[in-house]
Amino acid sequence: MWDNPWFVGIATGLVVYFLTNYLSKFFSKKEYVKKVREANREIIVLLIMSVSEERIPSLPVIKSLLKSLARSYGVKEGDLNNIRETLEDLIKEIFETKFISNEKKNEISESLIKLIDEHEKMGEVVESSNRIMSLNYTYNYILTLAVLIMSVFSALLIIVDPATNINGDESFIDRFVLPFSIGTTIAVALNIASSLRKTIKGKKNEKISINSRNEEAIK
Repeated sequence: MWDNPWFVGIATGLVVYFLTNYLSKFFSKKEYVKKVREANREIIVLLIMSVSEERIPSLPVIKSLLKSLARSYGVKEGDLNNIRETLEDLIKEIFETKFISNEKKNEISESLIKLIDEHEKMGEVVESSNRIMSLNYTYNYILTLAVLIMSVFSALLIIVDPATNINGDESFIDRFVLPFSIGTTIAVALNIASSLRKTIKGKKNEKISINSRNEEAIK
C-alpha cells in the first residue's frame, strides 16, 4: 500500500490540507482575538473622552461607533462587546480615572445606567458574541505552509526507504516526485475550493446586509 505513489500522494495531500487548515485557523484566531480586544478598548477610549466632558453619547451614536470600529479593524460587529457590555466597561473605566471627581463619577455612571435601561427597554439587547469565528486566511500563506509540510513528508519517504535512488531513476520519480506532485495538487485544490466557498458565502451575506439596510431606509 505504501509502495503505491498514488496512495501516498493522496494520503499526504489530505493530511497537509487538514493540518494547514488547523494551523492557519489557530494563528488567524489569535490575531482576530487581538483585533477584537483592540477595537473594544478603542470604543472605551473614544467614549470616555466624551463623558469626561459630561456629554453622554446616545445609543445610535454608540451603535455607529461600534459599526465603524468593526470595519476599521476588519472584524465582525457581532464579535465586539455589545452596547450593554460597552457601557459597563465604560463605567468601570470612569471609576478608575483619576481626573474626574467622585461626585462626577457617580453622576456620569448613573446616566450610563439609565442608558443601559433604555437600551434594554427598546428590546435591542443582543447577547455578546465575543465568540471568535474562523477567518478567511490568505491563500499564499496556506500554499507556502502546504508545500513546506509536503516537502517534509516526501523527505521522510526517502529517508525511511534506503533503497530509494535519487540519481534520476524511476524509483526516485515513483517514490518522491509523483507523490509530491499529487499531494501538493490535492492540498492546493482543496484550499482553493475552501477559499472560494468562503468568498461566495461572504459576498452573499454582504448582499443580504445591503438589502436589509435598503429596506430599513425605505421604511
